[in-house]
Amino acid sequence: MISIQKTKKLWMIGTVLVILFVSSFSTINNSIQPIKAVTAEVENNEDEETAYLKFASQAIKQSDNSSAINATIQLPEAAKGPPIPAKGYLVQQIGDGLYWLTDGAYQTMFMVTAKGVVAVDAPAELQRAKSVAKNASMVPPIPTVTFIKNHTLQIGNQSLKLDYYGVNHSPGNIFIYAPKQKVLMLVDVIFPGWVPFPYLAIAKDTAGFIKAHDIALNNYDFDTLVGGHLTRLGTRNDAIVQREFVSDLEKAAAQANQQVSFGEIAKQVGGGQPNPWLIFSKYIDAVGENCVNSMLPKWENRLGGAQQFMSTHCFTMAQSGRIDPTVQALLQNSTFVYK
Repeated sequence: MISIQKTKKLWMIGTVLVILFVSSFSTINNSIQPIKAVTAEVENNEDEETAYLKFASQAIKQSDNSSAINATIQLPEAAKGPPIPAKGYLVQQIGDGLYWLTDGAYQTMFMVTAKGVVAVDAPAELQRAKSVAKNASMVPPIPTVTFIKNHTLQIGNQSLKLDYYGVNHSPGNIFIYAPKQKVLMLVDVIFPGWVPFPYLAIAKDTAGFIKAHDIALNNYDFDTLVGGHLTRLGTRNDAIVQREFVSDLEKAAAQANQQVSFGEIAKQVGGGQPNPWLIFSKYIDAVGENCVNSMLPKWENRLGGAQQFMSTHCFTMAQSGRIDPTVQALLQNSTFVYK
């Protein structure tokens, strides 16, 4: 924690952004100890995402010295980040009082102002969580200031622009922009150097997830991207690369849905007593295989995790293209031309 006697808290949220304002802060040096994340997702349990990210972080740390790991995990250069010190976390200044904090798996940012420190974190839907929690103290405090579309936080000569465009990764996931530093923080949408976490980062809205890439590139003049996870800071080019990945995935999923016939799969399964779930299982496998075979040649050596997670991304995009009218429209606009 930060060793300061007088503190004042200001919670800002677009249902995901939590800002801690600490007054009487004088310097960024040894007074900073490992910062406890103010998020139920990280503190309450170690879900499969947390476990994977810890594994990936450890693999990266050992990749230069362990032939066994290198034999099983071939990471593209774009996926590699800075080494994490023995203390377990790294703090670097992005510029003009804006800092990046990472342990190699999770990352966030904080801003130093003349009046205090603004720390950014991203738990979602706190009010609903508090209403169902058996131990309400495990949920961060409910924010005192909320907004529907946008809000600008101004503290001294520093500012953060907060924008909400609708559901993408999760309800309330907002765009956090530092205009002076040209830094955009967007959690669990763009993963610099890597494919997204499984199933398009467990996106609650596939069309919103796709749209978030265009919003980031079209609405913000940023040089640096804080993605919330994995090994390094991102750049504008990382956002462009992932938009290309998502565009290719749209094309591959549309192609797979078009080329794989449910009727043909049903004939192949055969048998006397119909088993619809068996037919659907084989059909989904065939669609996924078609999509993966289209995607891997271009991306398996370009982004980390492509071999491990491509089938999950194909599943989400293809199935969304079958049941979500907006995604159907997006996939219909796709072509089948690959670079």
